[in-house]
Amino acid sequence: MKTVFLKKCTAVISAFIVMSLSCSVTSFGETSVTPVTHTLSYNLDGLETEDTFETVTVAAGDPAVLSKGICTKEGYTFTGWTVDNNIMYEPGDVFTMPDKDVVLQPVLADMSSKTLYNVFYNTEGYTPVDAIKEESYRPGFPVHISKNVCQRDNYSQIGWNDRTNYYTSAQKIIMPDHDLSLYPTWMRMFNIYYDAGDVDNVNGSKTVTFSRMETAVFDLANNTRLSRSGYTLTGWLCDNDNVVYPPYAWYTMPSCDVHFTAVWKPVVYSITFASGTPTIAKFSKDAEYGSKLTLPECTFVNKGYKFSGWKYNGVIYSSNDEFTVPALLPGRTIVFSAIWTASTEPEESDVFNMIDKRKEYNKGTTDNASLKSDMDYIIQAK
Repeated sequence: MKTVFLKKCTAVISAFIVMSLSCSVTSFGETSVTPVTHTLSYNLDGLETEDTFETVTVAAGDPAVLSKGICTKEGYTFTGWTVDNNIMYEPGDVFTMPDKDVVLQPVLADMSSKTLYNVFYNTEGYTPVDAIKEESYRPGFPVHISKNVCQRDNYSQIGWNDRTNYYTSAQKIIMPDHDLSLYPTWMRMFNIYYDAGDVDNVNGSKTVTFSRMETAVFDLANNTRLSRSGYTLTGWLCDNDNVVYPPYAWYTMPSCDVHFTAVWKPVVYSITFASGTPTIAKFSKDAEYGSKLTLPECTFVNKGYKFSGWKYNGVIYSSNDEFTVPALLPGRTIVFSAIWTASTEPEESDVFNMIDKRKEYNKGTTDNASLKSDMDYIIQAK
Protein backbone atom coordinates (compact mmCIF):
# COMPACT_ATOMS: atom_id res chain seq x y z
CA MET A 1 0.00 0.00 0.00
CA LYS A 2 2.83 2.39 0.88
CA THR A 3 4.50 1.74 -2.48
CA VAL A 4 1.29 2.59 -4.31
CA PHE A 5 0.95 5.78 -2.27
CA LEU A 6 4.54 6.83 -3.03
CA LYS A 7 3.99 6.24 -6.75
CA LYS A 8 0.82 8.32 -6.62
CA CYS A 9 2.64 11.15 -4.84
CA THR A 10 5.49 11.05 -7.33
CA ALA A 11 3.11 11.00 -10.29
CA VAL A 12 1.14 13.96 -8.98
CA ILE A 13 4.29 15.98 -8.30
CA SER A 14 5.79 15.13 -11.69
CA ALA A 15 2.59 16.03 -13.50
CA PHE A 16 2.44 19.35 -11.68
CA ILE A 17 6.05 20.17 -12.59
CA VAL A 18 5.59 19.31 -16.26
CA MET A 19 2.32 21.20 -16.40
CA SER A 20 3.85 24.26 -14.76
CA LEU A 21 6.80 24.29 -17.11
CA SER A 22 4.72 23.78 -20.24
CA CYS A 23 2.44 26.64 -19.28
CA SER A 24 5.08 29.18 -18.32
CA VAL A 25 8.16 28.83 -20.57
CA THR A 26 8.44 31.33 -23.40
CA SER A 27 11.20 31.18 -26.03
CA PHE A 28 12.62 34.21 -27.80
CA GLY A 29 10.90 34.72 -31.10
CA GLU A 30 7.98 32.47 -30.12
CA THR A 31 4.60 33.16 -28.61
CA SER A 32 3.94 31.85 -25.09
CA VAL A 33 2.18 28.49 -24.74
CA THR A 34 -1.51 28.86 -23.99
CA PRO A 35 -2.27 26.92 -20.78
CA VAL A 36 -4.86 24.14 -20.94
CA THR A 37 -8.04 25.25 -19.21
CA HIS A 38 -11.08 23.40 -17.89
CA THR A 39 -14.47 24.35 -16.50
CA LEU A 40 -15.42 24.23 -12.84
CA SER A 41 -19.16 24.14 -12.18
CA TYR A 42 -21.66 23.25 -9.43
CA ASN A 43 -24.44 20.64 -9.49
CA LEU A 44 -27.43 22.50 -8.07
CA ASP A 45 -30.07 19.89 -8.97
CA GLY A 46 -32.66 19.64 -6.23
CA LEU A 47 -31.16 22.55 -4.29
CA GLU A 48 -32.52 25.98 -3.51
CA THR A 49 -30.29 29.02 -3.29
CA GLU A 50 -30.39 32.79 -3.54
CA ASP A 51 -26.68 32.98 -4.28
CA THR A 52 -24.79 32.89 -7.55
CA PHE A 53 -22.67 29.87 -8.52
CA GLU A 54 -20.83 30.81 -11.67
CA THR A 55 -19.12 28.31 -13.91
CA VAL A 56 -15.49 29.37 -14.21
CA THR A 57 -12.64 28.46 -16.53
CA VAL A 58 -9.41 27.56 -14.74
CA ALA A 59 -6.01 26.42 -15.99
CA ALA A 60 -4.93 22.96 -14.89
CA GLY A 61 -2.93 23.25 -11.68
CA ASP A 62 -4.21 26.71 -10.82
CA PRO A 63 -6.24 27.49 -7.69
CA ALA A 64 -9.89 28.48 -7.78
CA VAL A 65 -11.78 30.04 -4.88
CA LEU A 66 -15.14 28.34 -4.48
CA SER A 67 -18.35 30.30 -4.17
CA LYS A 68 -19.26 31.35 -0.65
CA GLY A 69 -22.90 30.78 -1.54
CA ILE A 70 -25.17 28.57 0.59
CA CYS A 71 -27.71 26.03 -0.65
CA THR A 72 -30.71 24.49 1.09
CA LYS A 73 -32.70 21.28 0.74
CA GLU A 74 -35.59 20.24 2.90
CA GLY A 75 -34.55 17.70 5.53
CA TYR A 76 -30.82 18.24 4.97
CA THR A 77 -28.04 20.56 5.99
CA PHE A 78 -25.74 21.75 3.21
CA THR A 79 -22.14 21.38 4.45
CA GLY A 80 -19.98 21.80 1.35
CA TRP A 81 -18.85 20.32 -1.96
CA THR A 82 -17.03 17.20 -3.06
CA VAL A 83 -15.65 15.54 -6.16
CA ASP A 84 -15.06 12.02 -4.87
CA ASN A 85 -17.49 11.71 -1.93
CA ASN A 86 -14.50 11.68 0.39
CA ILE A 87 -12.64 15.00 0.38
CA MET A 88 -14.83 17.98 1.28
CA TYR A 89 -14.52 21.65 0.32
CA GLU A 90 -16.46 24.19 2.34
CA PRO A 91 -17.83 27.40 0.78
CA GLY A 92 -14.97 29.82 0.09
CA ASP A 93 -12.27 27.11 0.15
CA VAL A 94 -9.51 26.97 -2.46
CA PHE A 95 -9.77 24.16 -5.01
CA THR A 96 -6.81 23.12 -7.16
CA MET A 97 -7.95 22.45 -10.71
CA PRO A 98 -7.08 19.03 -12.13
CA ASP A 99 -6.45 18.39 -15.80
CA LYS A 100 -10.12 17.84 -16.59
CA ASP A 101 -13.53 19.47 -16.27
CA VAL A 102 -15.03 19.26 -12.77
CA VAL A 103 -18.62 19.34 -11.56
CA LEU A 104 -18.74 19.78 -7.80
CA GLN A 105 -21.38 17.72 -6.02
CA PRO A 106 -23.16 19.01 -2.90
CA VAL A 107 -22.56 17.37 0.48
CA LEU A 108 -25.84 17.09 2.41
CA ALA A 109 -26.13 15.93 6.01
CA ASP A 110 -29.38 14.21 6.94
CA MET A 111 -30.96 16.31 9.68
CA SER A 112 -32.85 13.30 11.03
CA SER A 113 -29.57 11.57 11.91
CA LYS A 114 -28.54 12.62 15.41
CA THR A 115 -25.94 9.95 15.99
CA LEU A 116 -22.38 11.11 16.57
CA TYR A 117 -19.42 9.05 15.40
CA ASN A 118 -15.87 9.30 16.64
CA VAL A 119 -12.61 10.08 14.88
CA PHE A 120 -9.71 8.25 16.54
CA TYR A 121 -6.05 9.09 15.87
CA ASN A 122 -4.08 5.88 16.33
CA THR A 123 -0.45 6.99 16.80
CA GLU A 124 0.80 3.38 16.66
CA GLY A 125 2.70 3.96 19.89
CA TYR A 126 4.62 7.02 18.69
CA THR A 127 4.49 10.19 20.76
CA PRO A 128 2.64 13.14 19.22
CA VAL A 129 4.20 16.58 19.50
CA ASP A 130 1.04 17.83 21.20
CA ALA A 131 -1.93 15.98 22.61
CA ILE A 132 -4.38 15.00 19.86
CA LYS A 133 -7.99 15.68 20.66
CA GLU A 134 -10.43 13.02 19.52
CA GLU A 135 -13.70 14.49 18.33
CA SER A 136 -17.19 13.34 17.36
CA TYR A 137 -19.17 14.35 14.27
CA ARG A 138 -22.51 13.78 12.63
CA PRO A 139 -22.36 12.03 9.24
CA GLY A 140 -21.96 14.45 6.35
CA PHE A 141 -20.13 17.12 8.34
CA PRO A 142 -16.52 18.11 7.64
CA VAL A 143 -13.69 16.54 9.60
CA HIS A 144 -10.65 18.82 9.81
CA ILE A 145 -7.59 16.58 9.76
CA SER A 146 -5.34 17.17 12.76
CA LYS A 147 -2.23 19.25 12.11
CA ASN A 148 -0.44 17.44 14.91
CA VAL A 149 2.26 14.93 14.05
CA CYS A 150 4.08 12.13 15.82
CA GLN A 151 7.80 11.75 16.42
CA ARG A 152 9.74 8.84 14.94
CA ASP A 153 13.46 8.55 14.32
CA ASN A 154 14.49 8.81 10.64
CA TYR A 155 10.90 9.37 9.55
CA SER A 156 8.69 12.35 8.88
CA GLN A 157 4.93 12.26 9.23
CA ILE A 158 3.24 13.90 6.26
CA GLY A 159 -0.38 13.31 7.23
CA TRP A 160 -2.88 10.63 8.22
CA ASN A 161 -4.57 7.71 6.49
CA ASP A 162 -7.46 5.33 7.06
CA ARG A 163 -5.55 2.40 5.50
CA THR A 164 -7.15 3.18 2.16
CA ASN A 165 -7.09 6.94 1.66
CA TYR A 166 -4.27 9.33 2.50
CA TYR A 167 -4.86 12.84 3.81
CA THR A 168 -2.81 15.93 4.57
CA SER A 169 -3.50 18.25 7.48
CA ALA A 170 -4.77 20.86 5.00
CA GLN A 171 -7.63 18.63 3.88
CA LYS A 172 -11.10 17.96 5.20
CA ILE A 173 -13.03 14.73 4.83
CA ILE A 174 -16.73 13.92 4.90
CA MET A 175 -17.62 12.19 8.15
CA PRO A 176 -18.99 8.72 7.34
CA ASP A 177 -21.81 7.01 9.24
CA HIS A 178 -19.37 5.03 11.39
CA ASP A 179 -16.36 5.58 13.61
CA LEU A 180 -13.16 6.49 11.79
CA SER A 181 -9.59 5.54 12.74
CA LEU A 182 -6.68 7.47 11.26
CA TYR A 183 -3.05 6.38 11.31
CA PRO A 184 0.19 8.31 10.70
CA THR A 185 1.47 8.41 7.13
CA TRP A 186 5.23 8.02 7.34
CA MET A 187 7.95 8.92 4.89
CA ARG A 188 11.58 7.92 5.42
CA MET A 189 14.16 10.67 5.88
CA PHE A 190 17.54 10.40 4.16
CA ASN A 191 20.63 12.57 4.12
CA ILE A 192 21.85 14.68 1.23
CA TYR A 193 25.54 15.60 1.35
CA TYR A 194 27.16 18.50 -0.51
CA ASP A 195 30.95 18.11 -0.68
CA ALA A 196 33.65 20.39 -2.11
CA GLY A 197 35.72 17.41 -3.21
CA ASP A 198 39.44 16.77 -2.77
CA VAL A 199 40.49 20.32 -3.65
CA ASP A 200 42.37 23.27 -2.15
CA ASN A 201 41.44 26.91 -1.47
CA VAL A 202 38.11 25.99 0.16
CA ASN A 203 36.72 28.75 2.37
CA GLY A 204 34.90 27.49 5.43
CA SER A 205 33.28 24.07 5.62
CA LYS A 206 34.03 21.49 2.91
CA THR A 207 30.81 19.54 3.54
CA VAL A 208 27.22 20.39 4.49
CA THR A 209 24.42 17.93 5.19
CA PHE A 210 20.63 18.15 5.11
CA SER A 211 17.80 15.68 5.67
CA ARG A 212 15.20 15.22 2.98
CA MET A 213 12.07 13.12 2.80
CA GLU A 214 11.94 10.33 0.23
CA THR A 215 10.05 11.35 -2.96
CA ALA A 216 10.33 15.02 -1.98
CA VAL A 217 11.02 17.36 -4.90
CA PHE A 218 13.31 20.24 -3.97
CA ASP A 219 15.89 22.70 -5.30
CA LEU A 220 19.50 21.63 -5.09
CA ALA A 221 21.91 23.98 -3.33
CA ASN A 222 22.92 27.20 -5.07
CA ASN A 223 26.43 28.06 -6.27
CA THR A 224 27.30 29.83 -3.02
CA ARG A 225 26.60 26.89 -0.71
CA LEU A 226 30.34 26.10 -0.79
CA SER A 227 33.12 28.61 -1.47
CA ARG A 228 36.52 28.14 -3.10
CA SER A 229 38.89 31.00 -3.83
CA GLY A 230 39.68 31.27 -7.54
CA TYR A 231 36.78 29.08 -8.64
CA THR A 232 33.08 29.27 -9.41
CA LEU A 233 30.77 26.39 -8.52
CA THR A 234 29.01 25.41 -11.75
CA GLY A 235 27.21 22.20 -10.81
CA TRP A 236 26.76 19.17 -8.56
CA LEU A 237 27.91 15.66 -9.53
CA CYS A 238 25.47 13.12 -8.07
CA ASP A 239 26.88 9.76 -6.98
CA ASN A 240 23.47 8.13 -7.28
CA ASP A 241 23.05 8.56 -11.05
CA ASN A 242 26.41 10.11 -12.12
CA VAL A 243 24.59 13.17 -13.50
CA VAL A 244 25.89 16.73 -13.13
CA TYR A 245 23.00 18.96 -12.01
CA PRO A 246 23.15 22.77 -12.22
CA PRO A 247 22.63 24.78 -9.03
CA TYR A 248 18.94 25.20 -8.15
CA ALA A 249 17.96 22.19 -10.30
CA TRP A 250 14.89 20.24 -9.19
CA TYR A 251 15.75 16.88 -7.70
CA THR A 252 13.54 14.05 -6.46
CA MET A 253 14.89 12.46 -3.30
CA PRO A 254 15.36 8.69 -3.67
CA SER A 255 14.99 6.20 -0.83
CA CYS A 256 18.69 6.40 0.07
CA ASP A 257 21.37 8.88 1.09
CA VAL A 258 22.79 10.96 -1.78
CA HIS A 259 26.21 12.59 -2.17
CA PHE A 260 26.78 15.60 -4.41
CA THR A 261 30.32 16.73 -5.24
CA ALA A 262 30.90 20.30 -6.40
CA VAL A 263 32.02 20.90 -9.99
CA TRP A 264 34.46 23.83 -10.10
CA LYS A 265 35.54 26.16 -12.90
CA PRO A 266 38.43 28.66 -12.62
CA VAL A 267 37.29 32.25 -12.27
CA VAL A 268 38.21 34.61 -15.12
CA TYR A 269 39.36 37.90 -13.63
CA SER A 270 39.44 41.26 -15.39
CA ILE A 271 42.94 42.57 -14.62
CA THR A 272 43.27 46.35 -14.79
CA PHE A 273 46.35 48.33 -15.86
CA ALA A 274 46.18 51.94 -14.64
CA SER A 275 48.27 54.84 -15.98
CA GLY A 276 49.25 56.33 -12.64
CA THR A 277 49.19 59.78 -14.26
CA PRO A 278 47.32 62.96 -13.35
CA THR A 279 45.02 62.23 -16.27
CA ILE A 280 43.72 58.79 -15.35
CA ALA A 281 43.68 56.16 -18.10
CA LYS A 282 43.44 52.39 -17.97
CA PHE A 283 42.86 49.20 -19.92
CA SER A 284 42.16 45.61 -18.89
CA LYS A 285 43.01 42.03 -19.82
CA ASP A 286 41.11 38.86 -18.92
CA ALA A 287 42.93 35.92 -17.35
CA GLU A 288 41.71 32.94 -15.34
CA TYR A 289 42.93 31.88 -11.94
CA GLY A 290 46.24 29.97 -12.00
CA SER A 291 47.18 31.03 -15.53
CA LYS A 292 50.37 32.94 -16.41
CA LEU A 293 49.84 36.41 -17.83
CA THR A 294 52.60 38.18 -19.77
CA LEU A 295 52.55 41.76 -18.57
CA PRO A 296 52.07 44.21 -21.47
CA GLU A 297 54.22 47.06 -22.69
CA CYS A 298 53.17 50.42 -21.31
CA THR A 299 51.34 52.56 -23.87
CA PHE A 300 50.66 55.41 -21.49
CA VAL A 301 52.53 58.73 -21.81
CA ASN A 302 53.64 60.85 -18.85
CA LYS A 303 55.58 63.92 -20.05
CA GLY A 304 58.88 64.38 -18.27
CA TYR A 305 58.84 60.84 -16.88
CA LYS A 306 59.77 57.41 -18.08
CA PHE A 307 57.95 54.13 -17.37
CA SER A 308 59.67 52.02 -14.70
CA GLY A 309 57.33 49.04 -14.31
CA TRP A 310 53.96 47.75 -13.15
CA LYS A 311 53.23 47.69 -9.42
CA TYR A 312 50.79 45.27 -7.78
CA ASN A 313 50.52 44.30 -4.13
CA GLY A 314 53.81 46.03 -3.28
CA VAL A 315 55.83 44.28 -6.01
CA ILE A 316 57.14 46.00 -9.17
CA TYR A 317 57.14 43.96 -12.39
CA SER A 318 58.68 44.77 -15.76
CA SER A 319 56.87 44.58 -19.07
CA ASN A 320 56.94 41.01 -20.47
CA ASP A 321 57.35 39.50 -16.99
CA GLU A 322 55.11 36.49 -16.31
CA PHE A 323 52.52 36.98 -13.58
CA THR A 324 50.68 34.01 -12.07
CA VAL A 325 47.05 35.01 -11.50
CA PRO A 326 46.18 34.47 -7.81
CA ALA A 327 42.87 33.48 -6.24
CA LEU A 328 40.87 36.41 -4.95
CA LEU A 329 38.31 36.65 -2.23
CA PRO A 330 34.91 38.00 -3.34
CA GLY A 331 35.01 41.75 -3.94
CA ARG A 332 38.79 41.91 -4.43
CA THR A 333 40.39 42.98 -7.73
CA ILE A 334 43.81 42.98 -9.41
CA VAL A 335 45.06 46.43 -10.46
CA PHE A 336 48.55 47.10 -11.83
CA SER A 337 49.63 50.75 -11.57
CA ALA A 338 52.30 52.21 -13.84
CA ILE A 339 55.40 53.44 -11.98
CA TRP A 340 57.19 56.53 -13.32
CA THR A 341 60.59 58.14 -12.66
CA ALA A 342 61.68 61.63 -13.69
CA SER A 343 63.32 61.60 -17.14
CA THR A 344 66.97 62.93 -17.59
CA GLU A 345 66.67 62.95 -21.37
CA PRO A 346 64.99 65.66 -23.45
CA GLU A 347 61.70 64.88 -25.00
CA GLU A 348 61.85 64.35 -28.75
CA SER A 349 59.44 67.20 -29.24
CA ASP A 350 61.77 69.57 -27.35
CA VAL A 351 64.67 68.70 -29.64
CA PHE A 352 62.59 69.49 -32.69
CA ASN A 353 61.49 72.76 -31.11
CA MET A 354 65.17 73.71 -30.63
CA ILE A 355 65.89 72.97 -34.28
CA ASP A 356 62.99 75.15 -35.29
CA LYS A 357 64.29 77.95 -33.07
CA ARG A 358 67.77 77.63 -34.66
CA LYS A 359 66.17 78.07 -38.05
CA GLU A 360 64.34 81.12 -36.77
CA TYR A 361 67.66 82.53 -35.43
CA ASN A 362 69.31 82.02 -38.79
CA LYS A 363 66.43 83.90 -40.36
CA GLY A 364 66.75 86.61 -37.76
CA THR A 365 63.31 85.99 -36.28
CA THR A 366 64.58 85.11 -32.80
CA ASP A 367 67.29 86.42 -30.51
CA ASN A 368 70.48 84.77 -29.33
CA ALA A 369 69.32 84.54 -25.69
CA SER A 370 66.32 82.39 -26.59
CA LEU A 371 68.46 80.06 -28.67
CA LYS A 372 71.08 79.78 -25.88
CA SER A 373 68.35 78.80 -23.35
CA ASP A 374 67.27 75.89 -25.53
CA MET A 375 70.87 74.76 -26.10
CA ASP A 376 71.52 74.84 -22.36
CA TYR A 377 68.54 72.50 -21.86
CA ILE A 378 70.04 69.98 -24.31
CA ILE A 379 73.50 70.17 -22.77
CA GLN A 380 72.12 69.72 -19.24
CA ALA A 381 70.08 66.73 -20.34
CA LYS A 382 73.19 65.04 -21.65
